[in-house]
Amino acid sequence: MIISILRGIFVGIGIFIFIPLASCSAQNQATKQAQTKLGKTHFSSFDGSKFPYTKWASKENPELVIIGVHGISGASSDFRPLAKHLLNKHPKIALYGAETRGQGKDPVKERRGHIHDRKEWFKDLTTFTSLIRKQHPKARIIWCGESMGSLIVLHTYAQMKDSGAHCDAMILASPI
Repeated sequence: MIISILRGIFVGIGIFIFIPLASCSAQNQATKQAQTKLGKTHFSSFDGSKFPYTKWASKENPELVIIGVHGISGASSDFRPLAKHLLNKHPKIALYGAETRGQGKDPVKERRGHIHDRKEWFKDLTTFTSLIRKQHPKARIIWCGESMGSLIVLHTYAQMKDSGAHCDAMILASPI
């Protein structure tokens, strides 16, 4: 008898505790979705994580924007030579390179060398692309992946092509 009373109490407490916690989780996730933004040096991704990025551009409005995705242990600075060359030849091009989650200069050092789920890369890239499109709505966007970045680009396009946050073309350099 006492066991069934205690069981009833714990089940009742569990309902009151777990239902509010479950709703907080969904609400928190929705809030983080709404916090994506492009700052001057960082962007906030789909889950609220902030990643630094580098932008190379002239003062002209770009007609073409390249989003560089670096390889394993790479960094956005890997695209500096390409950016300088392109800007010298074509001033209406901009190149953005963001740091990749779990790689290179990921601001969360404990995460470097590890990725919980590869879909996080896809969501980071589509989030960044959406933010760049808002900045340059008339520009065509090219994803430029180098090494592992090429795989991220290919898989993101295949997985997320219907999301509306995709590229107009791809450059795949040394895909692994």
